[in-house]
Amino acid sequence: GAAAAAAPPAPGGGGGEDLYTDGLPATRVRESPEAALGSQEVVALYFAASWCPPCRRATAMLQKLYGRLRGQGHRFEIVLVSLDSEDKDFRAHFAAMPWLAIPFAAARTKAQLAEAFGVESMPTIVLLDGATGATISTDGVRVLTKHPMRFPWRSKPPPATPGLHPLADRLQRTGPVDAGPQTLLPMYVPIDMLQQPTAARTLEEGIAAIRHCDRLCTLVSVQEHAVKNTAFLVVALVQWTFTVLLPMPEPPNAPPEALKRCIWRAGVDYETQLDAMVLLGRVMEHFAAAVFTVDHTRPIDAVRMAVPLCIAAVADAMMRKAALDVPSPLCLQLMGGGAGGPEQGNPGKGFCYTAGPLAKQAATVICFTPEVNVARARALDYLDGVASRCLPIMCWDQGDRLEGNLVKFFEGLCNRLAFPLGPQLTPNYLADPKALVIKNHPEFLAYRDMGYYLKLFLNPQTEYLPQSRNPGWRQRDAELLFKWDVERRRFVVKAYDNMQLSCRPRLRRGEMPPAHRFPPLANASEYTKPYYADTEDDVLHMWELPDFGSLDVGNAKALGQQDSELLLSFLTVPYMRVPLALTFFSQHDRIHALQSRKLQEVLDGCLFEPSHFLPREHAGADIADVPTSEPHLLATAHGLLLNELVHSPGVVREAIVRLARQAVDLDTGHVKSSTSTVILYAVRLAARVDAYLALLCALGDGRHETLALRQCRGLVEALPRALPCLRAFQQELRAVLTGPLHAILCGWYAKLVAECEGRADDSVLDENTRLMCNIQAHVLLAHRSVAASEMTEGIAHAFVAAFAFLSTRHEWNSNLFAAGEFHVPEHDLFEMLQSGRRKLVLWLRGASQAQLDAIMETAVRVAATTGAATVEEGVSAINRWAYVAGARSVGRFAMHSTYTVAQDRAPNAPEAVVPGPLRFDDAPGGGGRGQAAPAP
Repeated sequence: GAAAAAAPPAPGGGGGEDLYTDGLPATRVRESPEAALGSQEVVALYFAASWCPPCRRATAMLQKLYGRLRGQGHRFEIVLVSLDSEDKDFRAHFAAMPWLAIPFAAARTKAQLAEAFGVESMPTIVLLDGATGATISTDGVRVLTKHPMRFPWRSKPPPATPGLHPLADRLQRTGPVDAGPQTLLPMYVPIDMLQQPTAARTLEEGIAAIRHCDRLCTLVSVQEHAVKNTAFLVVALVQWTFTVLLPMPEPPNAPPEALKRCIWRAGVDYETQLDAMVLLGRVMEHFAAAVFTVDHTRPIDAVRMAVPLCIAAVADAMMRKAALDVPSPLCLQLMGGGAGGPEQGNPGKGFCYTAGPLAKQAATVICFTPEVNVARARALDYLDGVASRCLPIMCWDQGDRLEGNLVKFFEGLCNRLAFPLGPQLTPNYLADPKALVIKNHPEFLAYRDMGYYLKLFLNPQTEYLPQSRNPGWRQRDAELLFKWDVERRRFVVKAYDNMQLSCRPRLRRGEMPPAHRFPPLANASEYTKPYYADTEDDVLHMWELPDFGSLDVGNAKALGQQDSELLLSFLTVPYMRVPLALTFFSQHDRIHALQSRKLQEVLDGCLFEPSHFLPREHAGADIADVPTSEPHLLATAHGLLLNELVHSPGVVREAIVRLARQAVDLDTGHVKSSTSTVILYAVRLAARVDAYLALLCALGDGRHETLALRQCRGLVEALPRALPCLRAFQQELRAVLTGPLHAILCGWYAKLVAECEGRADDSVLDENTRLMCNIQAHVLLAHRSVAASEMTEGIAHAFVAAFAFLSTRHEWNSNLFAAGEFHVPEHDLFEMLQSGRRKLVLWLRGASQAQLDAIMETAVRVAATTGAATVEEGVSAINRWAYVAGARSVGRFAMHSTYTVAQDRAPNAPEAVVPGPLRFDDAPGGGGRGQAAPAP
């Protein structure tokens, strides 16, 4: 047997010692090692004693593991090698053990085994191969604790080395190998994203927020060796800064009270004006490098357009003012020649860059974040208002030649500054950083680059844009290099490893330019190609309609011809498609059709494509006839879904809640069932609609930190009337989303973890890990709109555990979303982290020590796939956690070995000792951990 073969000479001396089996030592049958252990695959020699406290914990662990492995049919046996000095102690210790033991009297055998395996402490577990007696591990306590279900704990043989291949010695380097100069990685500097304020109510606060954004982007980018997914972090930070934190400038035609409140119209000196432009230019470069690094998916396209638009709007507002001390001649020329600009009645038209085709393209770009829709609408209002009074320049979307308006701009500027003019000099004023204009007015360089990036992201030919790569692009790669081509009389712009960029499509002769980077999802003609379906009559006269794919069950078609005709006819009336499509899919006999990914995309397009943008100049116009002769008046400012929720929330409420409840009824108990795709889609749909509801409720209640209802045209009058219905809608939806749907996700995750236990098949582990990543992403999505006042221990655990799991197990930036293997856009996850970070950190800093320990310990187990997905189901915390003190370490937590209490000293009161979270004092210099100190 394994026990006999393990230690020479044979255990027990000449004839070997028997083993106790079945019953107490006094009544157990004595068997030979060969008979008791001959059929076992793995034998564990357990060296322990009854007086040893660690042995008692190891025994409890072994009892649970022994029963589980034997119950699964594994041939696993344990042999107790007791080191007790008294027979009665051995008998009491062995009485509760279900495995075998070497008799107490066989002292020689036990001594030989302990010597053979070098046993120096207790408990010690030696794992042996039951067939050969070979040693698997002498550190069995660690192996069985860390990997309890990796039976039989044998490591794979090492792969064959190239040196064993014939003639491989010819590849050997006989000379010295130069490894290059030594490079030392810098010390890690903590990144505190909470340096950003919660709101910017003055110009100084706005510029400070931009400065923090720039510094944090740089700090994240240069520490890629210590920080994962830096590109996603930068994109989320810049997106949040310019679509949530910073208000957009008011257009010149806004009401006087709105212009008075606009922080970007405040007076400023030239130093601050130049500083702000340089900061905005650097932030644009950070964003461009990061967003070109991540996968270009359909959902991130809205961010790629809206964020540069918002940055450009702020930059134009900063340039369109005269400094209080030394006004910039370039800014005065941009404003039309006077200190106040054309909107103040000064003579002459100013100059500006426009949004180009952005409004038209954005109409069919899916947007799951309502704040992006609102920020885009406000930035478009600003640029449209300025463009109505100024001449457009830098229209890179129309061509790369020198524009007539740009020549007028430089002529006026040069006449003001006595700079020379000429056909060869004027183009270089735009392109050459050493020329007089940029050399003397560096703010123009930033203004030029931001105008170019605004149009670059609108190029519908994505193959001519920088592509995702690893390692990713850096800020220095995003610096634009302009050059004037004298022979072809056009500008050449290069960046990203000397790649030539273009803001307009490159077409062959006779080729039609594409209109969009991604085809619209809510356009009927996209599904009836090559035929157009612009009206309901077009649909009715088609002989054959699309079936939108097959379902997983019975190879049935997703939609029959009658339902397909009905759905396509809904898509021909975009201003009515939201309630029609929701009612269509929320019917009990059609919810199964949402197994089709195409139909999921159709419904997403109906709800989250904003459709046509309504300019401010048409906001007050009424529709005079039906059908209307002015279809452009059927547009909205902030998208169809926000408009529908404000003006007619009842239908949307009924359909969304009914669809979510029906999805709950489809659960079969496992994520691998055919109905799981419908349930996961219902979670995504409900969470995204909840985000829109949360924004509207915060605006209606005045709780939004950075946005006021008066700033959202089209919502001011209708939202107060719809607010009671919206609050009830949100409560109903969250009751389903965070109740039964969340419970289903947790149940699925637990079953996948159980399937991974004891599995050595990499294909099963890989598939289950991918499914668990999907589930954790949906758990995060379900809590994306939680307010700070609604944060609980369960929600805090969901955030921490899900992000810990995804950061360690998910394959980021691998085109999994486009391939349909990951259902939540990756940039959305980091947007949720950015918007929820402050709420989460403040809650954790105020939590009790027991809550903090439970959340962190369970998150570690979830990330390691060795524990349950909820705090209640996990084992008790054995480690103590603490937050790291210091101005730059807000949000950092670490494992602590001891427990202390906080001293709460009230004025003129005796010392009171209360439980509190532990704290690490931040070491001088910012990065390390000092001595433990009580929490303040």
